[in-house]
Amino acid sequence: MFETISDRNRNPNLKWFNGFINEFIDSVVKVGFDKSIIDFSKTKDDYLPQHLYKFFAPSEFSIASIINNNIYLSSPKSFNDPFDSYILKDDESYVKYNLLQEIEKRGLIVENDLNNHFTIKEFNALANSPIEGNLRPELGHNNSFTTRLYKILDTKTPAFWNTINSLFVSSKRIADEKTNAVRTTPFKVACFANFKDEEELGLNTAMWSHYSKSHTGFCVKYDLDFDAIQNKELFKFGFFPVFYSSRVPKLTLRDYKSLTNKNDLLDWPPTVMKKMFKMLVTKSRFWSYEKEWRLIISNEYDTLLTNSTLPFFKIKSIYIGCRANSELTNMLVKLGDKQDFKLYRSIQSDKSVSLDFYEINKKTIFDSEYYSKLYNINRIQNKDKRKRKSDLLEEYFENHNH
Repeated sequence: MFETISDRNRNPNLKWFNGFINEFIDSVVKVGFDKSIIDFSKTKDDYLPQHLYKFFAPSEFSIASIINNNIYLSSPKSFNDPFDSYILKDDESYVKYNLLQEIEKRGLIVENDLNNHFTIKEFNALANSPIEGNLRPELGHNNSFTTRLYKILDTKTPAFWNTINSLFVSSKRIADEKTNAVRTTPFKVACFANFKDEEELGLNTAMWSHYSKSHTGFCVKYDLDFDAIQNKELFKFGFFPVFYSSRVPKLTLRDYKSLTNKNDLLDWPPTVMKKMFKMLVTKSRFWSYEKEWRLIISNEYDTLLTNSTLPFFKIKSIYIGCRANSELTNMLVKLGDKQDFKLYRSIQSDKSVSLDFYEINKKTIFDSEYYSKLYNINRIQNKDKRKRKSDLLEEYFENHNH
């Protein structure tokens, strides 16, 4: 059905993605979300990553996510970048279109020059006015639609001015409502990084700074075993790479015209649904270092979520930030022992601007604490005091080593 992306999933193909989304939305219109997700999830086997990474700040919510083995999905409106999942708009064209439609519908155009109607000549001038316009010396003002509209209205009666101004404001309000409805996307999203390996994880110090609260949190590596998870079709369909581009989806006059109300609800035409989906995975090129993948779940499946969380894939390993405190480290070590995942501590490399990782467990933590305390004791000058503290240390660790 679709071409396979080269190098598996490291270099996502935008042409493939656009074709996938276009055909998926067409299918949704014909057979609904459920059947479309089942059918289209089958086409992504050679396209999905084998594992993904996710950063966490040190918080009780992060620990709860590890304990419960779930993932939190949020509205794109809560993202740190206000331009993330942000659809552009060309609403001025729609405001002009809607206003002219209302003027015609209300019979506010006459042949003769009246001060409580538009003449045919004035109406045609408005219809042919560009949205932005340029300074026209012969007119003495800018020839944009809005400027020309109010220049004409200044020659009319106050009552007519108020009538048209109200229609103009109403047209802008309708356009704003449609824009806000699209921007308040009916999807929830979880964000991940598709690092090639631990070396790439260690090199991306910027993400550690941004998403693990300045290296005080941790990063989880998940194994994406789709055969071992419930609702696997929903997951297989829902994972998409982020595309980094300066070309962002935009609402056009055609889109605004096609967004209509049915039973007090906005009806989503296929062209707009496609743009809504694409805006969720389009970001500025300046974010490309994140190598991001996203899990996108429609609000149609809200019943599967508990407090916006979803049961997730098995944790393979956790990498603890180089500034994480001992309390967080010890807690994660205990959880790793209980839930069977590996723990790695990160340290700043002395040879490059990167992080190195070494495996830790209960024994390494215990030994590290012991030798750290022993080192400090051995620096005590007073022999008797040093001996006394050394004996206490040995006694303490002997009792806690069983």
